[in-house]
Amino acid sequence: MRRALAFALVGLVALGTLAGCADRGTAELEQGLADLAAIENAGERADRVVAFIIDNADMPDDLMESATDAAVAAAEEAGGADAVIGVWEKLYAAEAPPERHYNAMARLDRSLIETDDPDRIAEAEELARELLMSDDAPSMPYLWIAWFHSGSEFTDKELAAEVALAGSRNTDEDDAEQWPSMIERAYGALFDEVAMRDGLDGALARALTLVGETNDPIVAGALNANIYRLAIDEEPEIAADAARALVEAEGFTGANILNSIAYDMAEREFEPTLAVRMSERALALAPSRGDSVNILDTVGWAHYRSGDEAAAAENLELALSLSDATPSSGDAVVQHLLEVYSTGDMDARAIDLLALVVSRSVDADDPARADLESMLVQRDGNAAALEELVAAKRYQGVKDAPPFALPDRSGEIVELAALQGDVLLLCFWSYG
Repeated sequence: MRRALAFALVGLVALGTLAGCADRGTAELEQGLADLAAIENAGERADRVVAFIIDNADMPDDLMESATDAAVAAAEEAGGADAVIGVWEKLYAAEAPPERHYNAMARLDRSLIETDDPDRIAEAEELARELLMSDDAPSMPYLWIAWFHSGSEFTDKELAAEVALAGSRNTDEDDAEQWPSMIERAYGALFDEVAMRDGLDGALARALTLVGETNDPIVAGALNANIYRLAIDEEPEIAADAARALVEAEGFTGANILNSIAYDMAEREFEPTLAVRMSERALALAPSRGDSVNILDTVGWAHYRSGDEAAAAENLELALSLSDATPSSGDAVVQHLLEVYSTGDMDARAIDLLALVVSRSVDADDPARADLESMLVQRDGNAAALEELVAAKRYQGVKDAPPFALPDRSGEIVELAALQGDVLLLCFWSYG
């Protein structure tokens, strides 16, 4: 037992020694970067920071980010876009771990594309082709390069779609949820280009051919989303088929795509039952609480457009309760709820919501106040209850702070109870 304890203590001492070395190493790197940042000549500063990055290719991520930001800022000061491209060319050519090598590739690609120069664009497209030939690239550079190339009016959209597809096949689990939207974007750019050249019929024909050839549910979903958008104004039957295929497809995970199309359908009052189904499927796939709030707004709005005011109010109220944002007159959920309440003869709920919005507003002329006043006059014959209603809502959900006694900067103990009536700013600092 004592021997095991001795080994454990030796291990802890060794770990502590290694941690101390790491801390000292990081501190030395930080000081080295700070010394370089003090160089007055921007061109020299950029060159020296780039050399520092190359010599310390395994430095911690946060320090690497600071160093590359410093190199780019110095290069931009010294020589503009061409100098920035030069920084990324050097970093891309240098020996580095794969993640940092391909990060430099993606940043170089972006810098080249942003010039809008045909020769530079051609260089960026060569980088994209190099990425397609790689066998050790993480998913990030595929995502960035597909994004940049699909967003530029000067790049080859076929290549952008190819990078997006390759990225989706090579993605890791953490990035998987981003690919449905990325593939949809890349194909959208491609079909826009085809439509400019061959008209809407040509773009639709291309999209329909591609969706018939794929067995990948993510790709099929992205294609059907584009078919819907291409067809909705002139070929509604094709749009409805595409929307139906999106709802019924197994394995499609693009919650935000489903949400976007469901909302568009609800706004148009197009296939309202299908819009409800699509929005509810989107909600089941929501990757985060924030996404759930947005999608619940669509679910509620789709139910409203389909004529189900009770379900509409239930989902919109849930969206409001889950939102971290302060309810405001400009908030879509608030606007939708007020319309549902108005149509569904739910005046008491509308008054309650308006009082909440007014209580949280810092705008003396907030339109919610006038709306609340109007509703109270309609209900009571006067608006005498307005301020009382607003006051009752002002601290709704607010909890009393726990009592505390803490030292201030001078060491004097300050108690919360002694600050009652004052404005107090609390700063929470985490060392985690």
